[in-house]
Amino acid sequence: LYMMDGDLNKSAEHYLLAAKASPNDYRGHLRAANVLVEQKKLDQAITEYQAAAVAAAAEHADMRVNILYLMAEALTKQKRFLEASKAYDEIVQYRPEYLNDKEFVKLMNKAKKKAGV
Repeated sequence: LYMMDGDLNKSAEHYLLAAKASPNDYRGHLRAANVLVEQKKLDQAITEYQAAAVAAAAEHADMRVNILYLMAEALTKQKRFLEASKAYDEIVQYRPEYLNDKEFVKLMNKAKKKAGV
């Protein structure tokens, strides 16, 4: 609701409270992370993406892959290439067919090269 009004501060506050109230529900963490990215608070967003990925258990494998991808992007922007590389590796564990996607492989290889892996 706040995000629709353009109030990113209230949106972030609302979603962080939701994540705190239901830490095992990935949705609050994911929404908070997305708002924090918009606010360019990438380190805090990464923390929320990590919490969302943990909360998105096996029954939410597709969502976990999406969260990992968003987290890898944020980690790359923060020049945290080793962590980004690990996120890409985990994505491939869930979705080995992504190795056929040239854009995905390009992003993954960039992170690995910068990480020295």
